[in-house]
Amino acid sequence: MPHLAAAHSLALWLVRNGHDAQGVVQDACLHAFVSFDSAVGPNHRAWCLSIVRNGAFSLLARGRLRQTDSVVGASDNADGLLDRVTALRSETPESSLLRAAPGNAS
Repeated sequence: MPHLAAAHSLALWLVRNGHDAQGVVQDACLHAFVSFDSAVGPNHRAWCLSIVRNGAFSLLARGRLRQTDSVVGASDNADGLLDRVTALRSETPESSLLRAAPGNAS
């Protein structure tokens, strides 16, 4: 499958756990296979990686991470990752543009 290595790298970076990353990638592959006909645009890599990203965010939001096999260090835990994901989700390029638009009182 094309982009599998990139998908696994992204999932591993987001969830910081090899087993959870494999699960995220498997779910993303299944989702991509089922909905391949509805893929929008010519950039299938971005589409595939967005499915992986959303799957990782869902896993983090549910708090169903394994506490073993950490890729980073012992200082990173599921709560810290969830805080980082929440911060990433709230700070999108679109939200930055909207906040900087004239007439916004932020």
